[in-house]
Amino acid sequence: MLPDDTKLPDHIEKLLANNKYLQALRACQAEKLDTSRVTKLAQECATNALSFFNKREYEQSIHLYIETIGFVDPSIVLWHFNVPHLSIHLTNYLIELHKEGFANKSHTGLLFLLFRNHDAKNKLEEFINLLREAKQNSQNDDDNLLIRNFDAGAAIESLLENEMEKEALEIAWIIDSPQHIVYLLITYQKDYVAAAKHLQKSSNSDIGRKMLMDFGPTLLKNDEKTHEIIIQVAKDIWTSSRKGKDEDYLKLFQSQPECCFKFLKSIVGYPLPSVFGTTLIAMVIPKKGEIKSEFFGLPKIATEQLAVEYIKNERIKYDPDFLLRICAESKFTKGMILILELQGRLHDITTLLIANRESQYLKEWCLHCQKIPDEDWVEIFEYFSQPEGWNALIQNQEGLDFMRKVIENASRTMPLASLVKNLSNIQTPLSLVRDELIAEYTKIQKEIEKQKAYNKDLRQELNDIDQEILKLEEKDIQFDMHDGCSICKQRLDKNFIAFMCNHIVHDKCAKEHNGEYYCPICGYCDSPEYPQQPENAKSFTIDTSKHDLLDQAIDLIKSGFLDQKL
Repeated sequence: MLPDDTKLPDHIEKLLANNKYLQALRACQAEKLDTSRVTKLAQECATNALSFFNKREYEQSIHLYIETIGFVDPSIVLWHFNVPHLSIHLTNYLIELHKEGFANKSHTGLLFLLFRNHDAKNKLEEFINLLREAKQNSQNDDDNLLIRNFDAGAAIESLLENEMEKEALEIAWIIDSPQHIVYLLITYQKDYVAAAKHLQKSSNSDIGRKMLMDFGPTLLKNDEKTHEIIIQVAKDIWTSSRKGKDEDYLKLFQSQPECCFKFLKSIVGYPLPSVFGTTLIAMVIPKKGEIKSEFFGLPKIATEQLAVEYIKNERIKYDPDFLLRICAESKFTKGMILILELQGRLHDITTLLIANRESQYLKEWCLHCQKIPDEDWVEIFEYFSQPEGWNALIQNQEGLDFMRKVIENASRTMPLASLVKNLSNIQTPLSLVRDELIAEYTKIQKEIEKQKAYNKDLRQELNDIDQEILKLEEKDIQFDMHDGCSICKQRLDKNFIAFMCNHIVHDKCAKEHNGEYYCPICGYCDSPEYPQQPENAKSFTIDTSKHDLLDQAIDLIKSGFLDQKL
């Protein structure tokens, strides 16, 4: 009998009387009671268990060890009972250890290894039933100690090592472990459609993407019936969560290019990353060249129309340089033109078409594009003015009209004489440049008439100057000296200077610039005060090598004629 002074509540005392030490411990902890008495009794029970073990009374010993679960380290029990002839007792102990939630991964692995023994197989069925009942009776896995701490992976791994696939799958279904279920359906039951459907159920879970990448390639490879399911799963996961690398989806469909195309096509409505857009477009570019990849240019889906449609789609990003290489290898000129045009590389288009001698595409480009640089028109003209380019044009009115357009645009940069010279290489009709020649002739005629009128005006001005000079020669220049100096107004007696502007000043009132006197009122020739010619005044150049009246006037000025005192 227990001492009265350590008596616990009746319901706990009842548990202790029935050797339910773990339940009593939990009850004390829940009611915040002292647990020392419970612990002491459990330790005494463990001592008795060891005593029975030493007496080889193994069944009684394991029974007491089971009652001490939660108080005695399981490794002590394993040390004593992990021998072949005691395996059934160890199995019972490990089952109870799992039921109470004290088993770890190693304990689970050992238990399921013991289940392989013939006399323990019925124990496996009982344990599976325990799992099933615990799963059905608990609304939450954390509510049940067996389910909460059960390591399904370790159990399934041990069962598979012992070729117990049926039991492994049964446990996977009970625990609802999607990864193990799909793995077992694929590996052991070969039911790929069922595996794919179960994978689809897990697409919204956190492990859905990992399962898709792990099992998807195998499912796609082994059963065509799984293709549509995997494509839909990939779409659902990618559109709902952008975590991870986009390249992983391409690796998923690496062995099934057509499935990859269907997946990419299904998400075209979303903004595609560059790696998806580049792959999608490359797959629909018709393969005409020496592309060895079986992934690009799929015969069943590749069409120029679809490739152009995807290239124009603003929601599809792509690597232009990579696609240009694919187009070049596939000889898909239309695709190269479109990619370069969308990038604004108009000059590169002209250069490319001329280098590849694509006369028809070059003609279409000239008729289609409204922003071809002027210098490119010169290159285009030079190409079509050679026999190869000219012969590629249809020799009818349409061809002549096109060539006339080329000439018209090239003439903005290239001299007409060079145009006519180049056209002589292909013996084109003169009518191609007739209008340009007439326009050039008319332009030259107008310039000649304009120059004649200009020369006439110059001659008239020169004649007027000659007349003025003659007047100067016929009479002396009259200066009015009665008003005195134009600056200080003092009388002019000596040392004064008379300027051609009719201003007379004392030499001390005059100003000097670059060693020469100038009128202080009018200023020197380059000064702001000097009277300027109007902006529309005609300029002309006099040939001083000819002797005329102007030369004589200059000689008189140099000899000091105008400086003479009157």
